[in-house]
Amino acid sequence: MNPPTPTGPTPSKPRRSPCASGATTALLAMLALSGALLTGCGDDLAREFRQAALGSIESGVRSIADGLFDGLFAIAEPDAGETTE
Repeated sequence: MNPPTPTGPTPSKPRRSPCASGATTALLAMLALSGALLTGCGDDLAREFRQAALGSIESGVRSIADGLFDGLFAIAEPDAGETTE
């Protein structure tokens, strides 16, 4: 007797997992951008960027910290925000 044959198409090669595909893409992007990242900016341009971005970065960090503290207090005291009638 012959064994039954599969009814669907047989894959020619196994598929890669999404994690492997993402890691490969990230590695290729990192290699492609390494030249640009290693050269950096001139001192004047870097200083100007830091001055322009400092306020935005500071407010972003404060927002993240406020959110973390609010979350921690919500976990520690879950009934603190509710009112009883």
